[in-house]
Amino acid sequence: AEAEAAAAAERQAASDSDATEARRQAEAAAAELQAARDATGASSAGSGEEEVAEVVLDMDFEAVAAARSDFDAAFCRDVAASLGVDVGAVSLLSLAGGSVVARFRVGGVQGVAAQLGGGSGLSTGAMTEFNGGSLVGVKSLGPAEGGAVAVAEALSAELEEARAALAARDAGLRKQQAQVAAIKDKSKQFIVRLGDEKRSLEAALASSKASYEELSERLGRSLDEKRSVAAAASAAEAASAETRGELDALRSEAEAARR
Repeated sequence: AEAEAAAAAERQAASDSDATEARRQAEAAAAELQAARDATGASSAGSGEEEVAEVVLDMDFEAVAAARSDFDAAFCRDVAASLGVDVGAVSLLSLAGGSVVARFRVGGVQGVAAQLGGGSGLSTGAMTEFNGGSLVGVKSLGPAEGGAVAVAEALSAELEEARAALAARDAGLRKQQAQVAAIKDKSKQFIVRLGDEKRSLEAALASSKASYEELSERLGRSLDEKRSVAAAASAAEAASAETRGELDALRSEAEAARR
């Protein structure tokens, strides 16, 4: 029961960790959504200068998603180096599968896609390093269809998915907690039962010990009595032998007198 409770506790700890990670992802998605909304607001205000660009990279999306923060940093470094701007000006707005489809914008830069030469001018050194040294190719690069509005909608969908996943994880966590509580209660009952059985065994052992001591005492008395009887029998036999001797002597004297 204790081992089962320990295993359940480990599962609960893992669920807590998963829930924490899901919350972190949801918060990150919310931050991206806010950034996209900010970009949409800027476009609506009439700036028209900072376009949202879309680039398709020849990479494994699952590998990128597994180390998202490292990829984001490498991507922003490459875009900043290619445009000669500070890395803080680059905002990676969204990522999607189909190789790796990234939408981004660069603060204060007009016509990002054109300046990057439709992809030919985008350096991928940092992303290649992230990719374990395998060269990252640029399949295409151009203005994103729908711009920041489309990005915001996509991020909104991602955020809802993250919230749904978080709710599912929370439900799983509550289920795990209920299972742990049930196991703990079962363990307590088992321990109480073990205590009762222990006390019963101790009482039976004490009774057996008392019976053994009584039997030992009886056996001792029986042996003493047996030794006393044996001694009496020996004495009686000796007396009988002495009596037979006396009788034999008397017979001999009587025979001698008759002669």
